[in-house]
Amino acid sequence: QKEQRKNEHSKHRIIGLTLETRPDAVTPQTIYHMRQMGCTRIELGLQAPDDKILKLVNRGHTVQQFKDAMLLLRQAGFKVDLHFMPDLPGTTPKHDVEMYKLLFSDPGLKPDMIKIYPCTVIKSSQLYEWHQSGKYKSYSSKKLFEALIKMKLATPRYCRISRLIRDIPANEISGGNLITNLREELKKEMNKRGLKCQCLRCREVGH
Repeated sequence: QKEQRKNEHSKHRIIGLTLETRPDAVTPQTIYHMRQMGCTRIELGLQAPDDKILKLVNRGHTVQQFKDAMLLLRQAGFKVDLHFMPDLPGTTPKHDVEMYKLLFSDPGLKPDMIKIYPCTVIKSSQLYEWHQSGKYKSYSSKKLFEALIKMKLATPRYCRISRLIRDIPANEISGGNLITNLREELKKEMNKRGLKCQCLRCREVGH
């Protein structure tokens, strides 16, 4: 409260606060507490709107729990930023594009912002064991590129793609996307084809 009062009269003010949590941790009580802290936006790691995939990767929650959480958050006036992860076990590039489109056609979802994190294999994860044994195989760069371009084109104007890669050093990645400037490379390819992403970030004056 002391810091909030200081912020109210400072020359440079904090005007937004984002917290990341799980859908099963969103309740009227936690929402009240986050509002008291000054939170204005919530990030939720959905990864995939498909219960079979969520169960396979042991996410520990369902798509319906996401919808329930988002309803509560919207009623409280929060912006919601969802995380989407293509190239997970149990999916295909085609299904990834279908799931991405579902995020904006299902009334229970429709995020204000989205972060797209292509799945990568890290040695400390169980996925590394699946990758080594052949149980899981990452997409080729070409297949991932094509899927991501379709996703960008399917993003509505009201949504912002705030990030398109998770910052993991390339030397720690054993499988999956290794292009560290993925967003830039996608933009170059789309420009070559005369294609444009209409998300808020891509339409900002600075770009």
